[in-house]
Amino acid sequence: MRTWLPRIDHSPEAMTNRARGYMGVVAARHLLVGVLVFATPDRFKSASFTAITSSWPLWAWGLVSLAVGLLAGFAAVWRREALARVGLIASATFSGLVFIGLFIAVFSSPVAGVMGVVIFGAVTAKDLIVCQDPIRAPFEALARRRAPIRSE
Repeated sequence: MRTWLPRIDHSPEAMTNRARGYMGVVAARHLLVGVLVFATPDRFKSASFTAITSSWPLWAWGLVSLAVGLLAGFAAVWRREALARVGLIASATFSGLVFIGLFIAVFSSPVAGVMGVVIFGAVTAKDLIVCQDPIRAPFEALARRRAPIRSE
């Protein structure tokens, strides 16, 4: 039977469960933000979000966040490295744009908090670093030494 869904990659080159877990966390982060944008739009009205919502309407940010979350989730489910790379680049781009908006808000509004800048800056940097090799975890070599059989 033919299906439009891609087959799950079970080859030895497929993403490990650790890499899939990472993509799952990326997916959950973006899906949660997207859902919150639509469920509680009044929570995004503070001065911290002025630069962000003046560039695009809030609903557009929510849609993009949901799309990135779905992309990262599909990469985790289907174990596709190429999809994971696209998902991480999209995640880093989205988080980077939020970082820039929050950074602008810190210097243009005395009530904007700096913690969002730190967190979104770190998330953006982390996603960009993992974009280099999304099928590996930072401790992949250690995990393989501790469990000679493929650790998943």
